[in-house]
Amino acid sequence: MHTEVITLKENIQEEQIQKLAYLFGIKVKTPCEIDIARGEDTKVMIRSFSKGDLTNSILLINNLVAKIIQSERITKYNTVPIHIIGKQTDVKYTSDQDLLNSNLISFSPTMGNYALIGDSLKIYQYIENKMKNYAKKLNATLFQCEPLWKKTSTSKIGYGACSNFLMQLSDDRKESYFFVQNAVCTNIYAHLENQTLTEKRIYKTKGVCSRNEGSSHRHFEYMNAFTMSEIVMLGNKDECEDFRNNALEYAKNIIKDLKLSAEIVEANDPFFMEGGKNKGYELPDIAKYEVRAFKNREKSLSCMSLNLHGTFFGEGMNIKNKDGRKIWSSCFAMGLERLTWAFLLQHGPDSQNWPKLDE
Repeated sequence: MHTEVITLKENIQEEQIQKLAYLFGIKVKTPCEIDIARGEDTKVMIRSFSKGDLTNSILLINNLVAKIIQSERITKYNTVPIHIIGKQTDVKYTSDQDLLNSNLISFSPTMGNYALIGDSLKIYQYIENKMKNYAKKLNATLFQCEPLWKKTSTSKIGYGACSNFLMQLSDDRKESYFFVQNAVCTNIYAHLENQTLTEKRIYKTKGVCSRNEGSSHRHFEYMNAFTMSEIVMLGNKDECEDFRNNALEYAKNIIKDLKLSAEIVEANDPFFMEGGKNKGYELPDIAKYEVRAFKNREKSLSCMSLNLHGTFFGEGMNIKNKDGRKIWSSCFAMGLERLTWAFLLQHGPDSQNWPKLDE
């Protein structure tokens, strides 16, 4: 095994490290592993079976870094929206402040948090019922779990033990050994660890998630704690790709049912692989589709994501299929508070003016 450590010319940010690890995985043509560490400089350790492959990998990494930095200067996403739902010209947007002053939103200065109240929760529940109905159609198994990740196991789900994005449980008497989960699907994989699946599995789950937004914390748009509703698939590559394609069509229908204007974009910044490690996982060309509802004429909010993880979680949790190969996985995730907020921004706080929603 040949190993070399290189220092990148540009000290890229944590989210860019995540993207670099992912793009390297789908572009590299030979067995090769990388491990990216960020300090005063960003260093990449590359391991390969041949010196030639090592040289080619270094060239690939430098090319990818240049493209990532260039694309970040233009837009967060690799492409323009691939699909627009609804017409922005038909929307009369309500301002954030008008909503915050309405009788649908409450703020507690004592706790520093926001609450949905009254009719706004009818939208919240309507959206969750849409996910329940789709899960029932797929004959999904229900799953509910304590929303925690063991600190010593986060590497198996793509996070570092010192991640800046994760919220740690605090205990003055001893060091905390748990984080609040950042995504609900990961505990499903953890509960299937070291198992062999003889057929595909589909699960429906819902739970509180947390992300340290720091100074970006902003009412229902960037919450430190929020509720995710997810449908999760484990199977072979074709099954997971079909699941995501069908879920994307269902997501479009939810947006249409809510009479919202939204855009769908491709993104290669998956929520996993934060630590910049790539150990030769099988990965799809497109890691994620985001469904982004417009909040005004210029900006949109990510409310749903449709993720294809390849064998990442199968490798991390040693989940195999009946042929002994690592399992693929996919998830359809929805932020309930954020999609409710987007609905209120587009339709206003007066429920008398809301569109009639099917039951």
